[in-house]
Amino acid sequence: MPRLDPIGALLSIAGLIALLWGIIEGPGKGWTSGSELVAFAIAAVVLGTFGWWELHTDEPMLDMRYFRNRRFSAASAAVTITFLTLFGTIFLLTQYFQNVLGYSTLKAGSMLVPQAVLMMVFAPLSTRWVHRFGNKVVVVFGMLVVTGTLLAMTTFQVDSSVFHVIAITSLLGFGMAHVMPAATESIMGSLPREKAGVGSAMNDTTRQVGGAVGVGLLGSILSSRYGAHVTSGLSGIAPSSLIDKAKDSVGSALGVAQNDPAAQSIRTQITATARSSFVNGMHTSLYIAAAIVIVGAAAVLKFLPARTHDVDADGRGAVAYGLGPADVAPLTLGTDIAEEIEVGRGAIHTG
Repeated sequence: MPRLDPIGALLSIAGLIALLWGIIEGPGKGWTSGSELVAFAIAAVVLGTFGWWELHTDEPMLDMRYFRNRRFSAASAAVTITFLTLFGTIFLLTQYFQNVLGYSTLKAGSMLVPQAVLMMVFAPLSTRWVHRFGNKVVVVFGMLVVTGTLLAMTTFQVDSSVFHVIAITSLLGFGMAHVMPAATESIMGSLPREKAGVGSAMNDTTRQVGGAVGVGLLGSILSSRYGAHVTSGLSGIAPSSLIDKAKDSVGSALGVAQNDPAAQSIRTQITATARSSFVNGMHTSLYIAAAIVIVGAAAVLKFLPARTHDVDADGRGAVAYGLGPADVAPLTLGTDIAEEIEVGRGAIHTG
């Protein structure tokens, strides 16, 4: 049984803590402040040390040599980026539904049900497209749908209708349904059978890390834009003490407008400014998220092999660390995709 890698675990935890702390505290402390620069420097050094340690220890927690496999690394990047945008946008949307559109908690949650239904319906169907077109085409298509959905979300305003919001947010589930199964299959299918646990762990790790960074990054971008917009919108209208409270968050601003006696005469202005400021910041975050996904889609288009045999044929992938096609794990999306087709010089696993 492989031994634990406590040093690798501690380095990865410390590096991610420093990175996320820097991202989350950026709006309040200033992105170029000394503490921010120190946090990002620590994150870079510690995560770099983690990579070095994993390459040199006898039993690494994560064998960095797997990233030589284009199929493994490109698919892991696709999962990370997709969950970065998913978690980040859900974090923004739940606040938008409740604090801007004024929905109840139940109604806000139900707004995302169609998105989940579309994902549940189309994820199994995406295996057919993988079988016909290969992983690359399906993953890139899904990421392009996600990009288009993020851009369409920038049409949300303080008075958007229920149908407008549902129609657009549902498309995110459709795009995700084409990214996740195909990318997961690429991760699992790029490793030898005895390393299936590593593939599963990596798949889960990319989701969690991507989600944590997405919430921190998109939330911090929104917070930066929101605070600046509230300050400029309420200058000359509200006293500085109220502005300082209102610029913390849209929830704080609405609380100030409703409960602070000093805000009684300008309650409407504070509420309207807070909601428009949130929408403004949300749009900026969505544009940046869309840019991240489109860059990721370009990387997947370049580096993710369409099928398993494409990896083996060009001398990369499993061959890069001494494995042959027979050592690579079979596909995991179902028997329709995993079936072997006898052609030419041998059995080629379709991907």
